[in-house]
Amino acid sequence: MPPSLYLGGSLGEQNKAVKELIMKKKKNRLPPFTPTDNNLIDSYLYKKMTNAARVAYLLLCRQRKNFYQTEVIFPYSQAQAYMNRNTWARAVKDLIACGLIEKKQEGGLYRRVNKYTLLGISIRGIDIATVKKVIIA
Repeated sequence: MPPSLYLGGSLGEQNKAVKELIMKKKKNRLPPFTPTDNNLIDSYLYKKMTNAARVAYLLLCRQRKNFYQTEVIFPYSQAQAYMNRNTWARAVKDLIACGLIEKKQEGGLYRRVNKYTLLGISIRGIDIATVKKVIIA
């Protein structure tokens, strides 16, 4: 047995020590969070977005399982807990106009769920912020 794994004592004492180590690791865990790119927050584009669009973008980012996942599913029924249906639709249109998301599939008559592709400012580059500066201003 390697010296790093040998804790000494009986098997029961070793199991107890291992359980304490596991519990200590769980205490040091961060609570669930949504990572956001600092380049996006510092950009001119983010400063000019409406608050509803910012919240909508964070809610869409929250649906990702890991940082590299780009396609998410988010129905209007989940958005209604945070904002009005019309406000959500306007925020999504703003995000599409800014180039931060693309709508892959729209719900509607056949009860399909909305699919969005998150593009992010790190993928598209800072040039979008300068392009939108001309459009927004």
